[in-house]
Amino acid sequence: MSITPLKFTGISSFSEDFQTILTRAVSIASVPIQQMQNSQTDLLSKKQSLAGLRTAMADLAVALEGLGRVGKERGLTVSSTNVNRVAVTNSGAATSGTYLIKEITSIAQPAGESLQTGLDTADATVVDGDGELKLVMGTSTFAISLTSETNNLNGLRAAINAAGAGVTASIINSGAASGAYYLERVPYSGDLA
Repeated sequence: MSITPLKFTGISSFSEDFQTILTRAVSIASVPIQQMQNSQTDLLSKKQSLAGLRTAMADLAVALEGLGRVGKERGLTVSSTNVNRVAVTNSGAATSGTYLIKEITSIAQPAGESLQTGLDTADATVVDGDGELKLVMGTSTFAISLTSETNNLNGLRAAINAAGAGVTASIINSGAASGAYYLERVPYSGDLA
């Protein structure tokens, strides 16, 4: 906005020219206020954009978490058309593909468990420090107490077989030079602690 040159032609025009000068001075003084108002509007716009970005980032985090799960499980899913005959579980060990079981020719054998570490003898090596063990089968717990004479694999086998837990224990000799004797339980559905 430009100011036209002032011309004083008489007393009556002075007030009009003075008003023009004042209006221009007020307009110039208002420029910083207008700039602050524009800056405030820009800051509010940025704040709203950041709030929208926060939501987008949360959605991205959820999507990445889901992608991580797919990567961990290798995108494998399992299903059975007849769960009464064949139940399947995704253990993550299989490769992707379709597996079809057409005919079941024999019933599966019950699962078993054996000691992870073999013992040197079946009748002399101590099985447990205090001789107090628990056999857990599903929701049932069976206490097993071994004496100083029965705190060995033979005694533990006899105690498990006499516990009435629905399992049979036996001793396996691997033939190794040391740690050759192992205890095995069949069927397995619990833990020996």
